[in-house]
Amino acid sequence: MKLDKTELPFGAIVRLNNYEHMVLITNKSNSHITYYDPNIGKENTLEFNEFQSIFRGLLIEFIEFKNVKNEVNEVKDNKNKGSYFSLFEFNKEHLYITLMLMLELIFLIVLPLINKKIINTIIVYKLKNEILLIGISSIIMIVILYLIQNITNRITNIIYNKKVSEIFIYLLNQFNISNKKMALKLSTLEIKNRFASIYEILSIKQMFFPSLIINILSFSISLLILKNINNIMLIILGALGIFILILSFIKKKIFDSNFHKILTQNFEGDLHFENYVNSIKEFEHHILSNSILSKW
Repeated sequence: MKLDKTELPFGAIVRLNNYEHMVLITNKSNSHITYYDPNIGKENTLEFNEFQSIFRGLLIEFIEFKNVKNEVNEVKDNKNKGSYFSLFEFNKEHLYITLMLMLELIFLIVLPLINKKIINTIIVYKLKNEILLIGISSIIMIVILYLIQNITNRITNIIYNKKVSEIFIYLLNQFNISNKKMALKLSTLEIKNRFASIYEILSIKQMFFPSLIINILSFSISLLILKNINNIMLIILGALGIFILILSFIKKKIFDSNFHKILTQNFEGDLHFENYVNSIKEFEHHILSNSILSKW
């Protein structure tokens, strides 16, 4: 048996006391081999002939999986850069989505102003014969707004779905590496529900920052417009907004107080559904029919 020190350490299968197991060869000389035996928890040194008598003819080479190492390094780098679920992270996808939402907001503001200008012109100059233009222009504006909203929604969906899918697929691959023990404890339906929740969180995360920016901007513009039109209307809308905030706060408190109850009910519902599906599968085997009936 010819060994090269550059190949150390590596494993070898040996047989001691009628029990085969792996030992780790850590060093060799011209006449001796040193190995670590996990059964006794320490290193042992034998001559070549002695080791040959227990050696089972099988060596194990340890190969470093570079892709796994790179994935671990990527996880560490991502932790340093920020969590996947951070709401306040801003990247190029967020910038693209923000620009698309900004474009939609501009059209939502400009087109009604154009329509208002047309209507004011007709009313001021009493163009009774052109009243039909009001209906035509309104229909055209509605169609244009509908098309613009659909186009921007499709583009933003493509942008954030691509990013969400990339992160989600990466997390699925990591699940095989770091969550095997947890997967063994959960049902298939529970794992599916957790992945669905992760996907929803990632989707919300991708749209949160752009939506927040656009909503603040549109709210500010709305306040300025209302202030120039009617202060009483502004006060009424402000009171309505405060009322909605109070209702939302009460709803959140009710949800928080019943969260564990809702979670338990959902888990029990999923468990009953899984049992139902399993019973359907088992009923296909006539031998198991009696056992299933007794369970129910």
